Amino acid sequence: MGRIDVKAYRDFHAERVHGVHQGIISEEVFDQVQQRIAETENTNRGQSWVSGEAQSDEFFLKGVLACNVSEKVMTGSYSMGRNKKYPYYHTTSGKKRQRIKKSTAHAILDKAIAELSFKFTEQDAEVVQEYINEMIDLPIAMVTGFKTKDKKITKQIQKIEEDYLNGSLHATDYKRLNTKLLVEKGKIIKGISRLERQISTIPKVSIKTLTNLCQLSTIYVSMENTLKRDLLKAIFPEKLSIDVQNRKVRTTYINSLLSPTDSAAKDYETIEMKKGQDMSSRPIRGGRRDSNPRPLEPQSSALTD
Repeated sequence: MGRIDVKAYRDFHAERVHGVHQGIISEEVFDQVQQRIAETENTNRGQSWVSGEAQSDEFFLKGVLACNVSEKVMTGSYSMGRNKKYPYYHTTSGKKRQRIKKSTAHAILDKAIAELSFKFTEQDAEVVQEYINEMIDLPIAMVTGFKTKDKKITKQIQKIEEDYLNGSLHATDYKRLNTKLLVEKGKIIKGISRLERQISTIPKVSIKTLTNLCQLSTIYVSMENTLKRDLLKAIFPEKLSIDVQNRKVRTTYINSLLSPTDSAAKDYETIEMKKGQDMSSRPIRGGRRDSNPRPLEPQSSALTD
């Protein structure tokens, strides 16, 4: 006779009872199959997604990108095609869902990042200039020290010449000392020349200088994927979604340390900010560097078509 597994119910324990049907396989074979299932049911066998660290690195927009339809946070995984697997970002649940090819999402976002630049002020330029001036204090001090030593050697050369001419210094000794001092003087002159060239090449820092040095798109492209996620969270403190049809990044707010390089930026579209939201006092959440909160600059038509 066959056997049936009965699940536990209230005060009754789970047990295997005799059935009224004829058994298809032996109980021993059944137990072996059940054991094999228990050993493999928690593995990733047959699953289509990447797991762990590899997924976090490859789908670095996971946890940052929101669905453009439902506003839910999107995840990333592979979808099985006819012959191979394809990477997508997608909404995990709900009736309103969105699915974006990984390459498409990254390309749209890369283009949008290229339109942003740091919004520097004169105060920023002054701070950087002050820092650079402190850095060149050492080479300037070294030049001063070298020049002092050069004057000392020049006097020593003049002294041995006088001693040689009045006969108090032998010709052999004069030649040896003079050669030694001239070699040392040559090294000092080269050192002074090298340091002065280094000092002269340091430009006066301006807003334009800072903008050219700190290209956000260059920084973003050169970063590891896991670091890109952290940078994106700082750039877009609120919602970040992608409108694939119009190839735009939709966001509530862009960190106020940044601004579009083009006043007619076409790669951004604003989402209406919730009433009462104010992040001006939080630097990483859209505020400025200093502790003096300033009114938010609304992302108006400057970011829309």
